[in-house]
Amino acid sequence: MSPGTTTGKFLALTMQSAANRPATRLSAGGEATRRRSDAFAARVLPIIQVIRAEGHTSYSAIAHQLNARAVATDRGGKWTSTSVNNLLARATD
Repeated sequence: MSPGTTTGKFLALTMQSAANRPATRLSAGGEATRRRSDAFAARVLPIIQVIRAEGHTSYSAIAHQLNARAVATDRGGKWTSTSVNNLLARATD
């Protein structure tokens, strides 16, 4: 993926945002969980961008498309509108 593409720019901003988050006191386990969740979001966001480009823009429609494409959630479950919302909120933090 080229940094000049829309998705590349979006991911660069997402990762920059994650790197600039204010330091919080997290246990080693909490920090590891945050890093794993951020990495998972970075892997799924390009798929969501493709789904949106195909015209599926509601959280429910995106969740349906992720499930139809056999993309599991971070914990191996099915996508819901809430899990899509949470992932997108993570990406904009």
